[in-house]
Amino acid sequence: MNHRHDPPSLPKGFTSVPLVENWLGGFPGGNGKPLDALQGEEEKGGDRDAFSGTSSVSQFSSYSNPAEREAAMRNANDLPLRRIPLEEFLALPSVDPATTLLVQDLSTINQKIGVLPRVLKPLFESQRSILDYLNDAMFTTSAVVGDSLAESNKNLEFQHKRLLRIRKSSLQCSDPARPVCWAEWDNKVHAPILELALDTVPVSDQAPVFHNIKDEKIAVLFRDPNALLRDDLADYGIFLAPAIASPLGSLITSSMRNSRYLARFNALENFEVDRPLAIAIETNRSRAGDANAPNRLANFARAHFRVVRHLFRHLNLNIRTRETAAAETQPSTIPKPPASPPMLPLPLIEVVGSAWRISFAILDEDHVIVSSDLAMGSTEQVSDCYVLFQSLVRLVRWTESECTAWWTGRLQESFKQASFRYVR
Repeated sequence: MNHRHDPPSLPKGFTSVPLVENWLGGFPGGNGKPLDALQGEEEKGGDRDAFSGTSSVSQFSSYSNPAEREAAMRNANDLPLRRIPLEEFLALPSVDPATTLLVQDLSTINQKIGVLPRVLKPLFESQRSILDYLNDAMFTTSAVVGDSLAESNKNLEFQHKRLLRIRKSSLQCSDPARPVCWAEWDNKVHAPILELALDTVPVSDQAPVFHNIKDEKIAVLFRDPNALLRDDLADYGIFLAPAIASPLGSLITSSMRNSRYLARFNALENFEVDRPLAIAIETNRSRAGDANAPNRLANFARAHFRVVRHLFRHLNLNIRTRETAAAETQPSTIPKPPASPPMLPLPLIEVVGSAWRISFAILDEDHVIVSSDLAMGSTEQVSDCYVLFQSLVRLVRWTESECTAWWTGRLQESFKQASFRYVR
């Protein structure tokens, strides 16, 4: 028997079967509208999912098969992805010693060595849980002495109360009998502990800030042309926010003034263009079954390094590629340019319910390489909260020092090169 299969009717306005890049109707998350129309509606604030708060285009990315997305990044024409163990990552020539020291410190903190304030030891022992083992090696003595000791103890007591509140909220959010949406996790657990860690940094003109970037979009210039990878974003970003009068702030201002086009220091379309991204954070509910978080973070890192590559090529910085690496090995009578400085890695934090893990991404030649991850702590037990808190504090200090120094040094070098060419 012959079965007649009629071709599917085409949507109004189409004269031929649309390509995958332009048509989302046949995929999970698609709603039968062309991509341009979806983007237009997103700009108007329409066609958004009431629960997730994400656009239909983003849903197309987030609901696709993680294995397909991973393969798409691995085989991409621009900045393909490689994943390697953390030990191999730290051995890369493009990774600086400060990153190795950061990982070592995070590993030590994760072992719960010296993470609890000894001055609060009686309080910890009175509140201890049978599931939260304590020993003397977990306590450390504050180096503060003199008149500021009392103020330091007050701050420690305040931090302890905040962490207890965060842990209680975490237990409530993870209760399987009363599941909550991602917004409650973010508002009661994830954002408060980020704020607490950032508050430990003294107020200065170099202090980093964090922002919720769920509703932002990748700027067109830095998007991947593949529809599977087009709109990946993290949930939070920690950014450098230097004051205009600071060394880095003045360099950023000068580069924006001297640029033929407006220089962008992050990949976000509707965000402060003069704030470089330092850390990307993706948060998910426990038991949410979201296997796309590593994909999304890796792809967002690719967009970030497109910014670095575009910005510093525009400023004529020496970005190492396969071609330049091969040229360095060839004999030549022409003086070679100085070796490329170490590239600044981008920490990628994945949060699933109460558990936090960190990996690192870096631009190496023409690949983006992502390391395996490392535990940072959790909000499940009080001592775990302190491990997470101390890990975040260490990351914030790394951001304030190493990130600021890297961006300052690269921009200074770019202006030197530009001045040298002008004089010649």
